[in-house]
Amino acid sequence: MNLPLAIDNFLASHLVSPREVTPLAVVDCDGTIIKGDIGEAMFYFQIERFLFRESPGTLWPDYPDRKELDRLFNSLVQNPPFIGSQDGRQIAFANHLLDWYFAQLKAGQTMKACADIVRLWSGFREAEVVEVARDTVKAELAPGPEERLLGKHLLPRGVGYIKETREMLERIRAAGFNTWVVSGSNVWSVREICRHLPVAPTQIAGISLGRKGDLISSQVLHPVPVNEGKVDLLKAKGFPQPMIVVSNSILDLPLYKHCRGLKVLVQSDHHADGFFDRAGIQPDDSWVVITQPTVERASS
Repeated sequence: MNLPLAIDNFLASHLVSPREVTPLAVVDCDGTIIKGDIGEAMFYFQIERFLFRESPGTLWPDYPDRKELDRLFNSLVQNPPFIGSQDGRQIAFANHLLDWYFAQLKAGQTMKACADIVRLWSGFREAEVVEVARDTVKAELAPGPEERLLGKHLLPRGVGYIKETREMLERIRAAGFNTWVVSGSNVWSVREICRHLPVAPTQIAGISLGRKGDLISSQVLHPVPVNEGKVDLLKAKGFPQPMIVVSNSILDLPLYKHCRGLKVLVQSDHHADGFFDRAGIQPDDSWVVITQPTVERASS
């Protein structure tokens, strides 16, 4: 499907030069640039391969069963299990991590849940995590089963690029917009999945951690770009209100409300279900909805 005419018309109307201020476009990643969630995929990849330098029991001080999580970690770190192993310790370890993550999402603590799984990269060097992000993206784009069993959880596997959003990014860049990808996934995975897209790595924002010497620390840097945190991040950078916002999710309602131009909703998954009713919005000409987007596995 071609991009709606409304998008091309909007871009054409903002090609006026010279401009006093370069117009801003903000695009979400998970469910918008790709179908799937690259941050969650990297979390699953980490668990499958037991890629940990510090115990999650230490990194999650509010976890209710830290002693057991520490015990499992200390047992597994001495003898890392094979990928796909049915080792009972590995299954229990995976269940602890996944149950905590999903419980927080269910409770509406999305920002904390997303930040908690990024904290698990504490103790690694930046280059090591970049390499894991690259391996994750490669694995997610490769043909194979669409599900994985991790602990007791049957989880999705595989991501694909949404053709309409990729085309939109090309048009936005050609129109001279200051284009940013802002995501609630970790910044390394978002940069890697966007490697072949027309967005510079320096214009990609995701959840990031601080540093302790040459190692990544467990300190989550703020603003955390989740929910209203995306608006906080734009304001912290001194950006004007965006002229274009592209997302798939009710979680980005604060970002949509911050937009003073075109709002594009990509209906790629359940996050867009009943969007306007849930948001209490009557859509007008400032909204474009992309229904049944086209998903492509190739990265170029």
